[in-house]
Amino acid sequence: KDHPVITAAFSSDSSLVITGSSEGNAKIWTVGTGDCLQTLLHRGRVSCVTFSPDDEMVITVSSDLVAKLWRTSDGTCLHELS
Repeated sequence: KDHPVITAAFSSDSSLVITGSSEGNAKIWTVGTGDCLQTLLHRGRVSCVTFSPDDEMVITVSSDLVAKLWRTSDGTCLHELS
């Protein structure tokens, strides 16, 4: 079953893109190769994603009213707000 992308955002240099889907995850992709670098998990559909100004972190927000702060380089969840 396909899970559509709901939201997407590019890094400041446009080398990465983060997508959020109805499947309950966000993915960080390399634009040049299309490789998925990280899969970031939520319990609800991911409706909002963005990079920090320095691209070191991303924030994701899901339909379960949880926002998560992640390290871009390794996908570690640094903080969760609910």
